Amino acid sequence: MATNSKSSTPSALSAAQVLSLRQPHSLGVFDSYAKVQKAVDHLADNSFPVENTMIVGTDLKLIERVTGRLTWSRVLLSGALSGAWIGLFISFLMVIVYPADWSVFPVAISVGVVTGIIWSAFGYWMSGGQRDFTSFTTTVPMSFELMVENENAQQAKQILTAAGILRPEPTQATPRDPRLPQYGLPAESEK
Repeated sequence: MATNSKSSTPSALSAAQVLSLRQPHSLGVFDSYAKVQKAVDHLADNSFPVENTMIVGTDLKLIERVTGRLTWSRVLLSGALSGAWIGLFISFLMVIVYPADWSVFPVAISVGVVTGIIWSAFGYWMSGGQRDFTSFTTTVPMSFELMVENENAQQAKQILTAAGILRPEPTQATPRDPRLPQYGLPAESEK
């Protein structure tokens, strides 16, 4: 009895396989994650094979939120706290190696605090006041595109259009009557 050596479980798939579709088709672009999530959830509720869909965040923006002013006292306090955590971590490692020696805690934490203060002070001094504020940065998508395998696109469109999540596609326009005005301007005979 022959067995298949390749498994199709998600853990056996490569990142390239998980993060791509063979023949992607765009169903639409949504202006919030909640809306695209609702669309995929609706597809799942209607027995659609959602493993053939992908949500792609587009129009990425880098946002930096300024949280306060950076002063020498904040720099030194931050360095001391970082150093204390590193010293505590090293202390735990030392206690694992030498279980009977608990005196390593105050020494390692003290060395960590002093080292953290020195490194933080040196870094702030080297910046020359070019960045005297604290902040955090994140990248945020401004819109979300719902992609689906091409072979499932029509079924997905029907489900989402019936639910009012997607707008119906315009039908084939009938040929324009040449006697009607073009672009909203009156016809020559009406002038």
